[in-house]
Amino acid sequence: MDKLHKGIELGLEYQVSANVKLSLAGNLGEYVYASSPQVQINFDTAGAEEDLIDPEGNIDLGVAKLKGLKLAQGPQTAFAFGTEYRSPKYWWVGATTNYLANNFINISTITRTQSFLLDPDTGQRFPDATDENVTRILKQQKLEDIYLLNVVGGKSWLVNKKYVSAFVSVNNAFDKVFRSGGYEQSRNGNYGQLKQDNLSGTPSFAPKYWYGYGRTYFLNLAISF
Repeated sequence: MDKLHKGIELGLEYQVSANVKLSLAGNLGEYVYASSPQVQINFDTAGAEEDLIDPEGNIDLGVAKLKGLKLAQGPQTAFAFGTEYRSPKYWWVGATTNYLANNFINISTITRTQSFLLDPDTGQRFPDATDENVTRILKQQKLEDIYLLNVVGGKSWLVNKKYVSAFVSVNNAFDKVFRSGGYEQSRNGNYGQLKQDNLSGTPSFAPKYWYGYGRTYFLNLAISF
């Protein structure tokens, strides 16, 4: 299974004054499957019933049409803009806004095989499994774009010839709830099962997601002798 990664990255810093600095970092990428692999299911043949069905313990599902679909490797577009102020009185504060986009969930390879389109009762393609309907039901899901704000600050003191410093950061300052990734389930083994599951309005085997952290805090205190 081949994968193709294309993109550009950039990073800029600009010292506005002796106290103020601006920074910009970004990535524009396109990460896709570059081939369509052969899919095989392997299973335990310890039971007599399974031995009768398939003594070799595998089922060949054929080629999965993955070429051109997006890789689930996090946001493929990301930008961060930051500003920082450093005071002559030994304190500083900064903020960074982040924009994350083009994040896709991982796909099920089984549902992209030819066997997925066949009715197990007849061995023929489901009558309503037209190219249009299949494309619609298998459209890879793109997660929502994310905007986050991180704030940091710190200060240092000279106390009895010792340096005392404090550093505080607040990530996701607005406590935004966001999905950071996910994957399609493979429990619906054919087009008819997936269609029926979706018709319920609350599919039993809908995609699963995981979420990024809400607002988090970090505090560091240090004494230098």
